[in-house]
Amino acid sequence: MSDGIEDLKIRIKNIPISEIIGKYIALSRKGHYHLGLCPFHNDSSPSLQVNDQKGMFMCFVDQIGGDAITFVRKKENLSYMDALKDICSRIGISWDEYYAPKEEPPKMQMAKRVLSKAALLYQKVATDNSKEEFTSFVKTRNLKPETIKEFQIGLAPGNNILTSYLESIPSKNERNLAIDTALEIGIIRKDKNKVNTYFDTFRDRIMFPIFNSFGDIVGFSGRKTKESQKGKYINSDQSFIFNKKNILYGYHLAKNSIRDNQSVILVEGQMDVIGLFKNGIRNAVAVMGVGLGEAALKNLKGLTNNFYLALDSDEAGFKAMQRINEMCLSNDIIPKYLDFSPHKDPDEFLENRTKDEFFDRRDKALPFIDILIRNIIPSDIPELSDKKLEILKNIFPFLAPLKDSLSATERIMETAKHLGLKSDSATIINFYAKFLSDYAKNDANNAKPQVIVNNNQTLPISNSGTSLTPSLTISTAERRLIEEIIRHPECLSSPKMAPVLENLNTPHIKNFILKMQDFIYEIDEIEYVQMVQALTAQEEISQSLREVVGYALFKYEKAKLDDKIISRLLDDFNKKLKEELLIEKRNILRNNQPFCSTKEEAERLMQEISSVDKELMGLKVSKKK
Repeated sequence: MSDGIEDLKIRIKNIPISEIIGKYIALSRKGHYHLGLCPFHNDSSPSLQVNDQKGMFMCFVDQIGGDAITFVRKKENLSYMDALKDICSRIGISWDEYYAPKEEPPKMQMAKRVLSKAALLYQKVATDNSKEEFTSFVKTRNLKPETIKEFQIGLAPGNNILTSYLESIPSKNERNLAIDTALEIGIIRKDKNKVNTYFDTFRDRIMFPIFNSFGDIVGFSGRKTKESQKGKYINSDQSFIFNKKNILYGYHLAKNSIRDNQSVILVEGQMDVIGLFKNGIRNAVAVMGVGLGEAALKNLKGLTNNFYLALDSDEAGFKAMQRINEMCLSNDIIPKYLDFSPHKDPDEFLENRTKDEFFDRRDKALPFIDILIRNIIPSDIPELSDKKLEILKNIFPFLAPLKDSLSATERIMETAKHLGLKSDSATIINFYAKFLSDYAKNDANNAKPQVIVNNNQTLPISNSGTSLTPSLTISTAERRLIEEIIRHPECLSSPKMAPVLENLNTPHIKNFILKMQDFIYEIDEIEYVQMVQALTAQEEISQSLREVVGYALFKYEKAKLDDKIISRLLDDFNKKLKEELLIEKRNILRNNQPFCSTKEEAERLMQEISSVDKELMGLKVSKKK
């Protein structure tokens, strides 16, 4: 962040927190504290406590807390920068004094102005004229006014409404720049039959503005309103402002939810995103076109490593998911596949099913790479070893982006077992290593076997720990662990912390604790609270983690635990985290039971479930001792 923003954060921190929160909810003073009704639950008796001395708030019921920025972000559902801006507007600080964005070239500024004006014109047509094609679309799609407003959906009429506006700009220089820019970005066209005559690109179409990550309109997608029109959807042309590979539809609205939920759902079209949003599922974005650009992937990876592929279930959608999956694997992300069958896409699914059923599908989702492997394995496995090896080799190109990682080799060994190959592990892994060597040399000419979507085929069961994906929420044990570490940072230097971190299966929590370990030896005790607050202010920290840390910091008092208590405490957490991991593993194994195609496979799976149950029983017995 710029020095100006850092200065602003310091200025906000120096303002009594009750003064800031008091701009959002009513507070009353009680001794050293201020109390108010908590806006995060149905509160009838004030449970929100605000402490000016600590510069923090805390809700006893929700068990969350934090600084003023955390409060505003949660209450107003804002990004970090937008929360700072909102605080400035409420308490009379000039935002422009601290935040001075770089001056954009005149052409870029004009492009944004033209596109923004076009969006306003399309919205005005949609709302003022009550056009039948728009009202019919809204009714069919069950869109509420607030959804239409949030996504700024409009209607391009059959005339040249935008061209007429641009030609009416009084200033000749500004008018010429506006028309030239509109031509370059493709929102208007030249009439080939008439000199100096233009017409609108989008006519008689439902208009969906496309935004960049900062919320600026950079293009449009227009849906046809008449059967005679060609192309169900047409998008803005590629231009200096619109690069569809690096744009994710809905990202500007979804990024906070993606960070807080620690997951993203990738869908195919605008209506899929809108359908999820209107059902309260806001961590969804749509890819533009058939691929995902490096910049788009980088933006998403900065928020989460948990990807769900939920593109259309037709052949084109499946191929697009294959491309995205390969790109993700190359970036150490193992995406899961959200299956909505018999429905085509998430929007259609939610029109016919409940939100709980959607979450059930999400929780049971399998890694997309395992779906690919499943569809390569034939239902009738051949007897000849050479044929089995050929099938095994067919999965190698799909695993190649994972290189020789445990995620790849475990899947290879499980598939080899499923095929009934007798070779030992070393031989099979060497076979794969040779393939990788040849694959790297001939990368440009490598072709992958064709994969056909077939939900009736069987999936090789993986007992690899890598098939367990990090949970999307903070578990009870993880919450308690964070609270104890914040209140008693001396736990971080205990040798018992290492096995606890081993059993911690949520990357963003583990990374947070590791960062705390890094700085805890380098600071004085008096700096502790400020350092933890600075750590939680970082962009990659999820809102849910920030709130748990804030709650613990609010209750923090300097009181060290002795080594014996720390040892017992961490042993207890280690067992609880291990128990949560085992329960998650057991659930995954049980979910895989319907995919067993042979009696032997079913028996092996039951043995694994039984083994997990024994481990769980052993943990419970050791707890009682």
